[in-house]
Amino acid sequence: MASNGSLPVTSPVNQAMSASSPLIVHHRGLDLTYPIKPYPSQAEFSQLVLDCFLGGKHGLLESPTGTGKTMALLAAAIAYRSHPFGSQSLVIYASRTHGQLEQVIRQLKQLDRLTARESPFRAGVVGSREQLCIHPQVQARTGSSEKVKMCNSLVKSRQCQFYNNYAQMASTESDRAGDICDIEDLVKTHKMKKICPYFAARERSSKVDMLFMPYNYLLDASIRKTLNFQLKGSLVILDEAHNVMQVCEDSSSMSFEVKDVAVALHEVDVVLQFLDKQEPIEGINLEEISIEGACLVKEHLVGLEETLMKYISEGTWKPGQTYPGQSIKELLMSSGLNSAIKGPFVTALQSLQEVLAVLSTLRGGQDSGRGLQVLGQLLELVYPENRDPLMGCHLMKYYRFHVESTKVKNNLKFHLWCFHSGFAMSNLRGCGIRSVILASGTLKPFNVLAEELDTRFEVQFSGPHVIGQDQCMVHVVPQGQDKVPLISTYQNRNNPKYLLSLGHTILEILNVTPHGVLIFFPSYANLTAMVDSWRSSGFWNKIEKAKRMLVEPKEKIAFEQVINEYRTRSSDDNDQSPCLLAVCRGKVAEGIDFSDRMARAVIVTGIPFPNLHDSRVQAKRNFLDQKQSRDKTGISGNEWYKVEAFRAVNQAIGRVIRHRNDFGAIMFLDKRFGDQQNRTNISNWVSASLRSNIDAKEAIRALSQFYSKMQGTVKHIPRPQAHVDRSSSMIGGNKRPLSSNSTATRPPATISAPKKIKVTSTASNMLKYKTTTLVSRLKLDFTKDELRQFFAALKTYKEVGNLDDFIACLRVTAPKEKLKNVNLHEFEDFILQKDLGKFGDFCQTQLQESQ
Repeated sequence: MASNGSLPVTSPVNQAMSASSPLIVHHRGLDLTYPIKPYPSQAEFSQLVLDCFLGGKHGLLESPTGTGKTMALLAAAIAYRSHPFGSQSLVIYASRTHGQLEQVIRQLKQLDRLTARESPFRAGVVGSREQLCIHPQVQARTGSSEKVKMCNSLVKSRQCQFYNNYAQMASTESDRAGDICDIEDLVKTHKMKKICPYFAARERSSKVDMLFMPYNYLLDASIRKTLNFQLKGSLVILDEAHNVMQVCEDSSSMSFEVKDVAVALHEVDVVLQFLDKQEPIEGINLEEISIEGACLVKEHLVGLEETLMKYISEGTWKPGQTYPGQSIKELLMSSGLNSAIKGPFVTALQSLQEVLAVLSTLRGGQDSGRGLQVLGQLLELVYPENRDPLMGCHLMKYYRFHVESTKVKNNLKFHLWCFHSGFAMSNLRGCGIRSVILASGTLKPFNVLAEELDTRFEVQFSGPHVIGQDQCMVHVVPQGQDKVPLISTYQNRNNPKYLLSLGHTILEILNVTPHGVLIFFPSYANLTAMVDSWRSSGFWNKIEKAKRMLVEPKEKIAFEQVINEYRTRSSDDNDQSPCLLAVCRGKVAEGIDFSDRMARAVIVTGIPFPNLHDSRVQAKRNFLDQKQSRDKTGISGNEWYKVEAFRAVNQAIGRVIRHRNDFGAIMFLDKRFGDQQNRTNISNWVSASLRSNIDAKEAIRALSQFYSKMQGTVKHIPRPQAHVDRSSSMIGGNKRPLSSNSTATRPPATISAPKKIKVTSTASNMLKYKTTTLVSRLKLDFTKDELRQFFAALKTYKEVGNLDDFIACLRVTAPKEKLKNVNLHEFEDFILQKDLGKFGDFCQTQLQESQ
């Protein structure tokens, strides 16, 4: 591990770096470039990543949110690629979701503008038809598999004009999205030219220096083999990697039902009937379809169905029971489906599915090939192509087979669960990858992760936070003011006394906490029980007087609406501030930036242990206990159970601090968090400030004093009003220490309020007022020529929608040194909703550069 010593840098003495003058850290003959001076831990992080790339090593690197982890990863990747021996290595940057990748690509664009190189740096993104397809018929389908089948059918029958245009264009003509592009860039650019973004992105993926994708694309062997790039010698970065183990297991697992075999048989009959008619259809070449192959598939499916019915009637497999993974192989072999027949069987399956895809389009989606697809996946899983020693006995060693009853008689559901994430990771490493980096804010314990992933990580690093301990107050409150113990166990979930005591404790916290508050429950069941109790008792009306209470929904559209309302209320002084009730492991707990006002407090009401009554959880615990007993190594089922719970806790509490100037409180309202053993499982940067077993009244009093203190040491950007003195305004709307003569006491506004405001003659009175006052203050800072440049750029932005050009104008006409009466945050009212995140990043960068 590198030390935290002084870093060799090339910069001015005061290191006040501007966007046009990057800071460079030299390491092992290569230049690590940053837009601003890196934190010491951030520079060390980059150097260790670069060491892994140079030495062909694997790394586990943990760094809390807000410490510049993403920029550190990108700096190392660009530095390695800039050297001759690294110029041919593809860098694959994977994260959990496309939303997270969009934020990374924005930072890459910023960093790329600052890095000197002879040739352009090219980056692309791999997406599904869900994100990239622009054909109306495909977009209208629900479910990814249905979209794939519709797309394949339209392409094969030459009925997709977008694909036809792509196929007719030369590769240089079809790739019009620029050197570094994200999903939005791809869709916007190719939609204008009526060229398919999906296939253009696939082609582009083989020609880039860095490729972005969700990490299930990389870890799932069935998806990985369809991608159009070379993995050998590549560098893989798995960001937000705390979910990688579960994704590895899920990608190597599957479920199917008895009825899927019957559906598959029907689909084979549909194809045979079509072949019997010899009806010519565009997109289907009758000469390419093998009657022998179709008969082979039907013969073995009939045998499989008969064997299943026999097992069910004889009670060989009982619902609710878990069996060795080898059981599924025995079933297939009894039906004649062995490894020798897999090749021709799967080839015939694929041919049948291609025919069904075209026929399904003509029949309104009927007989789409779903049953055949499930059977194909099963064979690929049981008889994998890679035959290395690890894979040889994989079903016996790493899998369990679980039988579940359904509401339909004799239609059992079968689960083939993989319980060793190293199975998928070893398969990935077997593709010849040079180096794998796992990065996140919550990876510990490292030994468990390395053991589960079956990988030797030569480089391991856990970085400190960049905030002071006084910026985050952490308390464990073991009981309410009524002395009722606060403990969120399954047995206590519906205890009226506990629910009421927890509710009153939360209410007291909300009464003294400014702006947004996040409350995390262990599960949806806990959350539902609490909300139902509060509403039935009338307590909900009482707590809503303190804050606007919002509940995390499961549905995507409803979720986006709730988050938008939460953001707006957090940033608006005229609105009642919000409180969002959410669950650990839910969407709120990951991938959303709750900086500044959006999360002045995070409350955790219990420990989110996996559901002990869940069959998969039980099977996983038993699997680990048996493995530990057999191999005399690894963790027990109970240890895994606890690790999973506290990794979810650490991910949730990371919402409270998002950058070095942020502040907030973490309140654990469950006495078990005060146990010494449990404290060791909490992130180091949190446990260092944790006070346990504090009295509820004392905790509320300390919390009130904490906010009074923090509000007295940060600037606030007041809403535009004619009588306000703007001389102490600041860039970006974030926190800065007060000058000695300042009297501001209120916390800052958030940078990125999710609202879209059009500056037109019909704008609201408030916007007219804000615009008028902003222009009047701009006149104090701008010359007439600069004002003309500004409004010309604003008009062009409104017409064309190119935020980069507008930001470039602001850099020239409104540098941070020039603005005295206006701050950049106020320009948000001119920014389109789709660009608010990117503009917020610009404001944040300007703020950091001014420090």
